[in-house]
Amino acid sequence: MNYIIFDMEFTVLQKNQYIADILEIGAIKINDEGGHLSNVDLFHSYVRPNNYKTITNQTTEFTGITQEQVNGAPTFNEVVTNFKRWLRDSPYYMCVWGPDDKQQLVRHCALHKVELEWIQNYNDIQLMFTRLQGGDTVSDMGSKRH
Repeated sequence: MNYIIFDMEFTVLQKNQYIADILEIGAIKINDEGGHLSNVDLFHSYVRPNNYKTITNQTTEFTGITQEQVNGAPTFNEVVTNFKRWLRDSPYYMCVWGPDDKQQLVRHCALHKVELEWIQNYNDIQLMFTRLQGGDTVSDMGSKRH
């Protein structure tokens, strides 16, 4: 079984009514063979913004992503095609820290007419960790940027 631990970075928006652009997808594939975990592979790609072509200073400050990094980046459809190819057909669990990544990924797939069948066995590790630590909600425990 493979575990896909991934993270995405988005444009920082002032108003929630807009869909933030996914600017970066990074993942590590970990295999569990006989109770032994091993790193199998890495995936990383910047994504060319679709809705907001210009990266704001606030986005760069929060994510570290610059305009130059996304100018020549592939489109969302190209990145998702490559990511799905990287996942391969073997069974996997998708793991993220928090609910935002799945919501944005599903929104982007719908917007770009990408099928959702590959988003499977999805696990919010932040929620699980919070519950294991005795918290009731995700707001009880969060990740901090340094």
